[in-house]
Parts: sequence; structure tokens; C-alpha cells
Amino acid sequence: MNHGKSFEELWEDLQQVLVQHLRLQYASRSKHAAIQMAERKIDHTDIQYVVKNNLPDEMYKPYEYPYGEHPFSNLDPVFSITGQDKRGRWITVVVVVRIRRDRLHFGIITAIAPVSPKSRHRNAECPVPVALSW
Repeated sequence: MNHGKSFEELWEDLQQVLVQHLRLQYASRSKHAAIQMAERKIDHTDIQYVVKNNLPDEMYKPYEYPYGEHPFSNLDPVFSITGQDKRGRWITVVVVVRIRRDRLHFGIITAIAPVSPKSRHRNAECPVPVALSW
């Protein structure tokens, strides 16, 4: 992974827009995310709260996301944010950042809860800044 400074410098702006998109329900959800959220009883407000109050713990440039059904096939940057919801439950939210028709678009790929104390997400020492590049 590239550990550039660009992502770190952009996070505050990205976070603000992502929270706004979540609040307005502009962010899409993959079929997988919708199923996982329903099964794990994670609602939209849980996602918003975690995104608004935490830093990303992982970020992958295009073709570097090593998880899911098709590893290393992400066309766009993917990042995960882990934190506690209002009830204290640990949740990881995985988000894709896309630019389509010159507009920023966010999509929820999956949401994980509960997050095990042994999870790589809970044990991240600090956010890994990565340059956003398309």
C-alpha cells in the first residue's frame, strides 16, 4: 500500500461529504451490504454514527482490496472505518469512493458487527493514510 499524505489531508472533507450523503441517503448499498446490515441489525444511523466519529483504519487503492468474492478487482478506492455505535457495539463499515460523471459517489460495500476484539480493524494502531488516485 502507498502511505501518502494526500488521503490524510482529504479525510476531513471526504468524511463531511460522506456523512451528508448518508444522512440524505445518497450513498448506495451493495446487495451484500443490505443483507449483512439486515442480518446484523445495523441500521443507517449506526453507519452514520461510526463514520462521523471515527477515522478510517484501512484504505486500498484501485485493484488492491484483498477481500470479498473477487479480491484485487476493485475499480475504485475502498476504505474501512471501525468504531462503536451509540450502543457501544463495534462496527466496521467498508466504503467505496467513486467519481462518476464528474461527481463524487459513495457506496457501502459491507458492514460488520460485532467486530471481534482480535479483528485487524480493532487492533489497528492508527489510520493508514493512502493517496486517493484514480
